[in-house]
Amino acid sequence: MTYDLLVVLAVLGAVLGAYVGNRLLFRWFGQRAAIAVVPWWEEACKLVAIVAVPGALAPVLPVHLLFGMAEFGYDWWRNRQDGFFLGLVTFVGHGLVGGLAALIAARQGSLWGPYVVAGLAHSLYNLAVLTLILPTLGAGAYAGAEKR
Repeated sequence: MTYDLLVVLAVLGAVLGAYVGNRLLFRWFGQRAAIAVVPWWEEACKLVAIVAVPGALAPVLPVHLLFGMAEFGYDWWRNRQDGFFLGLVTFVGHGLVGGLAALIAARQGSLWGPYVVAGLAHSLYNLAVLTLILPTLGAGAYAGAEKR
């Protein structure tokens, strides 16, 4: 298998792990999980994808972007009315968080610092989306967000 295919497979595993974990976390913690728990779980899933590629670490930013692409598709599929926009917001968020994590990983040489910073940034991004963007879209967007 090629390196690129291994990275894609690792990200697909991260997406599957995040999907299953997120469903449980929302069931256990309700909507507040989107800010308090889910970002940390998703970042942990991406961290596993980064270290799961044999022989080398997967590149941090592409892992985040591929993960964001998967969430974009999911958001669009779950909410036909506002899903494209919500998916785009999701993709941009994963790109921004991934860029920040990649920058810190390159400077620090460790993945723990990027994990902590990415978890915090992801939580703050979700808070901003839930409080500033979703309310402007109406009830349909909330219904799509709650179905996660």
